[in-house]
Amino acid sequence: MLWLLPTFVAAQGEVVTGKVVNDSTAPWIRMERRGCDGKCPDYRIDVFKDGRVGYEGYEFVKTIGKAKGEITKEQIKILESKINAIKFFSLNGSYGHDGDGCASMRADASSVDIMIWTGSNGKAISRYTGCDDGPPKYKREMNALKEFDELIDKVVNIRQWIGNEEEREKFTHLQHLN
Repeated sequence: MLWLLPTFVAAQGEVVTGKVVNDSTAPWIRMERRGCDGKCPDYRIDVFKDGRVGYEGYEFVKTIGKAKGEITKEQIKILESKINAIKFFSLNGSYGHDGDGCASMRADASSVDIMIWTGSNGKAISRYTGCDDGPPKYKREMNALKEFDELIDKVVNIRQWIGNEEEREKFTHLQHLN
């Protein structure tokens, strides 16, 4: 069960090599959606190549804590196809952050961090959702990442854990203390 994985702090945007001791225990895709100053859902999703899905909810979500799910082989193929279509491993490591090309930023938006591992290589990309403008190529890549993180949410059926917008209106940042 031991594995070494790249982290955003150490490797944002870089292809990282680490020794994976038991590849079946390591996630293939990890997506972390971080909240905002409002009621943005804050959670992490791990997708494994065998179809297992791990979820951990932090704030402004229906399910606080850990949960498990599954996706089909067809859904895995859909994710693989999107990774290849957007050329994930060729994208920048940062979008919507200071100095990375964002021309117009809104405050109080969420962040989405995606890490993908293939064998012993991995890549991490961080996207601040409050970036509204940039050069054409930058905007295309930001939109492709947005479509990808929305696809991950759809494939894993994220609403089962985070609820819908109406349900989330009821949640508070103190809900985990109850």
